[in-house]
Amino acid sequence: MIDWKILAGGVVALLFVSTLFLGGSDGLGGIGDFLSGIGEALSGWLGGSPFGGLSSSPKASTQVSFVIHSSNFTLSPSKPFTASFGNAEAELSGSVSTGNPVVLKSKDATIKVPGPVEISGLTIASLKLTSAKFDILPNATTDSGSLEVSGFSGSALVTESNITFEGNVTKLVANIGGLNWQLV
Repeated sequence: MIDWKILAGGVVALLFVSTLFLGGSDGLGGIGDFLSGIGEALSGWLGGSPFGGLSSSPKASTQVSFVIHSSNFTLSPSKPFTASFGNAEAELSGSVSTGNPVVLKSKDATIKVPGPVEISGLTIASLKLTSAKFDILPNATTDSGSLEVSGFSGSALVTESNITFEGNVTKLVANIGGLNWQLV
């Protein structure tokens, strides 16, 4: 009779300990859930950085529109983008060039389009231009300035003589007429 009580007590103790560590079947969490909750809270608090998230805050982005004027400009985004022209649409991983016609290139094909091409889902990590003609809308214009854009995400309209960008940037620095202008 004592052997049966020891065996039953062992099973009950095993179920109790399992419930604590693994969580019960009624949806109540156990110690495992408690510890993972603490780990998630610490990870969020530290920002995933071993240095306490001192430099891990993401940069804020600002909406901006700018136009690059050139009949010979090629844009090669690092991520795939969607190009729309006429009634057609294509997802491409390649480049787009201004000109008449506008040229879309991927590693497999080249498409020449006689009209404007709308680009959506455009991501550009960094873009630097020197001695370029550009506008920062609505009222900054130069015929020969420098432009540096970081963290662009948005859309573009490509024509034979320019590319109009609309979207968010994390940084935009321009030199217009000897004056430096910065949006960070």
